[in-house]
Amino acid sequence: MSDPPTPASTPPVPAPAAPGPTAPATPVHRGLSAFEHVAHTVALAGIAIQAVTGFGEKLGLGEFAGWRLLLHMCGAGLFVAGFTAAMLLWLPRARGSVPGLGPVRRTLYWLVLAAGLAVMWPVLVAMLPLAGPAAQEELVEWHEAAALTLVVLMVPHTVASVVARLRR
Repeated sequence: MSDPPTPASTPPVPAPAAPGPTAPATPVHRGLSAFEHVAHTVALAGIAIQAVTGFGEKLGLGEFAGWRLLLHMCGAGLFVAGFTAAMLLWLPRARGSVPGLGPVRRTLYWLVLAAGLAVMWPVLVAMLPLAGPAAQEELVEWHEAAALTLVVLMVPHTVASVVARLRR
């Protein structure tokens, strides 16, 4: 007796792929992780506290002393921790090693990073026993100018980030 006929329309079963090295998949940025959201929230809370308390005298909130100065110093810890974490987490995207971050957002990242460091360093240097009263006054002026620059840069940075998120 002969074997039953097999239908001609049955496709052949492909052979399993041979084991071996394959090209790594290119990582694709799909939004912020939970930790990145926390870092951004802490940084934004610090920036908001710093902006309101630091520019409060110019906003008509009275002199920069007492509770406002204490709140400003508490906000500084949030700002330094959150800003540093957010900038380090965004570094691979800003260097171009992860696709999905355009040249405008990369440029804004580096400008915000420079402004944030320019906000932190003058005050940290002023706390060291290296500067006299006149130099400390100058460092405070640098701190204020850098803080204003950072607040202004946060507007296009936030707009560009929201627009990019809405386009996904």
